[in-house]
Amino acid sequence: MPANVLFSDIFRIEAVDPGKYDRVARFDAQSIANSDVKLSLDINTELYPVFTGETITIAIAGSLGEQNPSRSWRPPKPDEKSLADDYDYVMYGKIYKFAETATNDKDKLTLYASFGGLLLSLEGNYRHLASLKQEQIYILIRK
Repeated sequence: MPANVLFSDIFRIEAVDPGKYDRVARFDAQSIANSDVKLSLDINTELYPVFTGETITIAIAGSLGEQNPSRSWRPPKPDEKSLADDYDYVMYGKIYKFAETATNDKDKLTLYASFGGLLLSLEGNYRHLASLKQEQIYILIRK
């Protein structure tokens, strides 16, 4: 995993809700490797359709440049490979809120991010999400 990737996991989509907006749906997914990690994400289904039962890989990164992981909006130079080259769908946004929940056996953390109005909720054990901070991020998705 490149240094600029803060979180990466494989999820199975459990439900897709088309909601009230055209071309936007919210899907709920469960991590395959970590049963305590759950995800809810709004996505533009015209650009990237998703379906119940599909398996997708999701990564959250601080930048797209592998050579220079500085937090820059600038795209990579023509001779540089971008992290986005390995994924089908990429969004840029900001983590705006964290919520902690202490249970008997685990410390749960839920983070919330916005990608231009498309929302993400990622819930899981603190140790899985500890590398994520309140900052600008990229979410990268591939099937």
